Amino acid sequence: MNQAVESLIEPWDERIAIFCFLATLDEYTTSKVAVRCSEELRRQIEKHIKKSPEKVRITQEDLSILFVQITSRSVSSRRRSKPEEGPSRSVNLQWSLPKGLELGPWRQFQKDCDWADVTAVIWNQVLGISPELISAGIGVTPGTIRYRVGHGLRALAPLTAIGNLYA
Repeated sequence: MNQAVESLIEPWDERIAIFCFLATLDEYTTSKVAVRCSEELRRQIEKHIKKSPEKVRITQEDLSILFVQITSRSVSSRRRSKPEEGPSRSVNLQWSLPKGLELGPWRQFQKDCDWADVTAVIWNQVLGISPELISAGIGVTPGTIRYRVGHGLRALAPLTAIGNLYA
């Protein structure tokens, strides 16, 4: 069962790391929170498998909903953690930011926008999770998610070079 769980979680580790980084903008906090999210995802999958061993199949939609629930709880505060001790296990952080990427607009976006809008933009526009799955994960309507994404993108656009073309 452990290998089956690992094979389900492995593709989500990168998404967890990307979400955590964009939510915290801090590599240490990203590592710490990503490990916590990955471990929680593992526990939830194991719980699902134990509850119904005959139905071991977990769909990508189920995993997306779990991902949204877990990341929503784990990164509910934008405050950066003070260094304590390093993570007990590592998460595959093999993604890297493109050289020369300017995070100033994203930082300003986080300051200017409601946290719900920021997370909706990350889940939907960066990670490609549908509004329906996000809504199932956090318990709001898909229309609310679409509104938050739209509101967030309207706030982010003027902060970017592309947004300046239309100003």
